Amino acid sequence: MNEQEHEQFFEQLAEGLVCVAKTFEKAAEEFVEHVAIPMHISMQNAYREAGSPFGDTPEGLVAWIQCLSAINRREQELEHKRMQRELMLDAVRLGEEIRRSNT
Repeated sequence: MNEQEHEQFFEQLAEGLVCVAKTFEKAAEEFVEHVAIPMHISMQNAYREAGSPFGDTPEGLVAWIQCLSAINRREQELEHKRMQRELMLDAVRLGEEIRRSNT
């Protein structure tokens, strides 16, 4: 490539990058407008309906969300343990059936 071809290549690359950046910017704006803001409003409303247990501040809302997340994680852990226990009991039952059928 000669110098002019290099220059043309980098100009096209720059134009392409500008186009990509504009696309990301538009996608981010749409995400904020159509997802983030409505979700925030919905969470604020739910928090207020719950009586704003951590105070009517943005920090209170965040603390409430963190608390709910911790509760949800604990529920998931308990469900996972319950499922493991059920699988173990099924394995024991299957073993007993096999043992009975072999006798």
